[in-house]
Amino acid sequence: MSGILEGYLKYLRHIRIVVVLITVSSLSSVAYESDEKSGGGEKSKPFVVIINDGKVSVEATNINLSVIAKAIGEKIVPPFTVESFAERNVTVSFSELPLRAAISRLVQRNYTLVVDPHTNQLKKMFILHEGSGTNVIALNSKAMEDFRTIARTSPDRDVRVKANFIKAVPLDDLHAALQKTNILVVSFQHQTSFESGGYILREGETMEEAVKNYRNDHRLFVEKRLEHMKEMLEASQDNDIREAMSGSIHNALRTKEEFNKRDLQIVSAGLSGRAADIERFEQDTLFIFDIELDDKRSR
Repeated sequence: MSGILEGYLKYLRHIRIVVVLITVSSLSSVAYESDEKSGGGEKSKPFVVIINDGKVSVEATNINLSVIAKAIGEKIVPPFTVESFAERNVTVSFSELPLRAAISRLVQRNYTLVVDPHTNQLKKMFILHEGSGTNVIALNSKAMEDFRTIARTSPDRDVRVKANFIKAVPLDDLHAALQKTNILVVSFQHQTSFESGGYILREGETMEEAVKNYRNDHRLFVEKRLEHMKEMLEASQDNDIREAMSGSIHNALRTKEEFNKRDLQIVSAGLSGRAADIERFEQDTLFIFDIELDDKRSR
């Protein structure tokens, strides 16, 4: 079998200018007029974001969700940035909520928060497509800082890194994005609702070959897993074992179904190339949230 099929884990889980700005002690009230259009084609009404001692209040009618989120991120201390992969308008009204509760009330679902693991402060928020789920990720700020230092001081240095993605990226989309660069891919890691796994490229293996081989390896693994579980189910008379095998078969069938519908969903990749090229790729592709240096393979 080409490549190295790693062990699978079961049961995986334009805003217009500020109209009003009032500052009284720690109270900050901001009224924005959005350039977004409402569903009926009329200009949206202004909305209000108030930050008071770290508590958030919002009054908005039919306003673009990312516009409101960015307004909160700009005004709160410390600030955070917002990236949106999905656009939708919301009508919302709440007062004096802590930041996390305010975000939950505002966005409700399909978002990821990137936090500093040392301070637990929010650094970045991603608004995702329907069905993406909600997640909180700890940013490895030291690793990212080390990488950015190398990219700034030694941009031509060859480095090997692991790029972690904020959301699962279809294999073909990652392939297309990397075709525009001089970056080499050395490994992929994928994850579904039921299992995860990976693939390490052989020396000299092209990206096209790796994509094809990765899919074939995954398909073969799922089929073999199903075959093995069915044999164990038929051979065993123990009810506990049969129940466990039935659950595993169910998950394997769901994995197969998800693969057929969505292909492999990549959550991280091992990359090799000039530090400057990898940093540019990270900045151009919004789905990368963290980069870890492979010290042993960077030179």
